[in-house]
Amino acid sequence: MQREARKSAETIQMIYGKSGVGGLIGEALINGTSTIANCMITYPVRAEGDHVGGLIGKAVLKKELTCRANQLSAPIIGSGYVGGFFGHMTSNGNLKLDTNGSFASSIEQVKGSTALVKGNTCIGGMFGYLEGNISAKGSNDLNIPVTARKEKAGGVAGYLKNCQLNINMFQLINTMSVTSLKSAGGIAGYAEGCTFTGSVKSYDPKEGIPAKSSFSSDFSGIVQGDPKSDVGENMGGIAGYAKNSSFENICCTGTVKGTSRIGGIVGYLDNRGGGTMKYCISNMSKGIKGAGNEVGGIAGLIETSNAFYTHFINYTTVTG
Repeated sequence: MQREARKSAETIQMIYGKSGVGGLIGEALINGTSTIANCMITYPVRAEGDHVGGLIGKAVLKKELTCRANQLSAPIIGSGYVGGFFGHMTSNGNLKLDTNGSFASSIEQVKGSTALVKGNTCIGGMFGYLEGNISAKGSNDLNIPVTARKEKAGGVAGYLKNCQLNINMFQLINTMSVTSLKSAGGIAGYAEGCTFTGSVKSYDPKEGIPAKSSFSSDFSGIVQGDPKSDVGENMGGIAGYAKNSSFENICCTGTVKGTSRIGGIVGYLDNRGGGTMKYCISNMSKGIKGAGNEVGGIAGLIETSNAFYTHFINYTTVTG
């Protein structure tokens, strides 16, 4: 499928509906190998209800779907499960993000555009909700304001479930912002049964603490509560709230601010069912700012049982 959807010079075109609304497809059940390639979405996609995406509102993949070199530079707005490309995605391991030569997919504000992703709950830069693994060739660019008026906002996914996610699949630009009153993260607002892997190489502290300049960043944008009052709970550089999840080889250099349960990597980590954290680096030049309780360089609050934690470095000033 190849399609170009542009904003007319004379009128503003819009895709609008009650629920299950997409720039290309409202709802899709993929039963055979398929491709969406070279699509440009430059007009608004909006719904009164749930499942809203720049490409597809709601998708279940039973066979492989390849997304190659697609572009979004328009507002995507709904109530719940709203994403830059996909509102609600059940991948079953069948989603492949590919490139066209050196050209990757992008979701971003370009000059003159009003691109954003906005709704009440489960709002993400690429996925409102993503369940299952995905794969990628190359890195997909994300630079768009993501706002959940109530909860669960993420730079990549608002709600991430049962997913092993290599953060290097995505290039999140340092001007990107993720905003929510509850559960906001640079990658995922709310994560359940997930593993996040970044770019940090394993190191031996016996050889000395590495210089902070030796780490590249996996997230360098802004995670925040209400931008006027900074009120917000469960705010993290990677995930706002994570349950039975792991964080491995990750460095954050952005900004995280809110009220309570504020952390450089994760705001609130509930690992009573198991999980790990290792080789996690907080290196935020503007600091971690909390106006209430449970504020930390790596995590705001951890509840744990049968979990494993090792090799953390915090270079960040923490206030709370």
